[in-house]
Amino acid sequence: MLFVYLHIVSLLFSFHDFHVSKTVINYKPDQQALQIIVSIFIDDLESGLANYDSTRMNLLTELEYSKADSLIAVYINEHLELETEHTKYHLEYIGKEISDDHSSSECYLEAIGVADFKKLNLRNSILNEIFGDQRNIVEFKINGKSTEFDILDKKKETQLIELD
Repeated sequence: MLFVYLHIVSLLFSFHDFHVSKTVINYKPDQQALQIIVSIFIDDLESGLANYDSTRMNLLTELEYSKADSLIAVYINEHLELETEHTKYHLEYIGKEISDDHSSSECYLEAIGVADFKKLNLRNSILNEIFGDQRNIVEFKINGKSTEFDILDKKKETQLIELD
């Protein structure tokens, strides 16, 4: 899959020549929850957060800025929007951890109280304001089974996901 390729490429370059994020949205109907993982290169995320606070973030290090998590929560909620036919959801930021290859931040979020829906409108503009070549990969799952895979960019920030 594309993410595996991007993972291998990220291992080869300490400074990457491409800008990509991956968002996995897993809908759990029995829990009425959207569980979300947003993977972003650490240096790219720090560039996005610089618009909110000029303090050096030092993400996922012992010197991490004390307000980093709250800034990440604000940033992602401004650039990742999920809306069903009935409700626009606020994403509750749970936390983050470093990826296995130490190049990306895995940010965990959740929207609760998500009742059955037929359509999910998604807007993902993560880092589009920073990088002209930014690509945002989005994978939508229901109970862990992938149903939708899209690549969004500056020209196409929204995607309508329709459930069967």
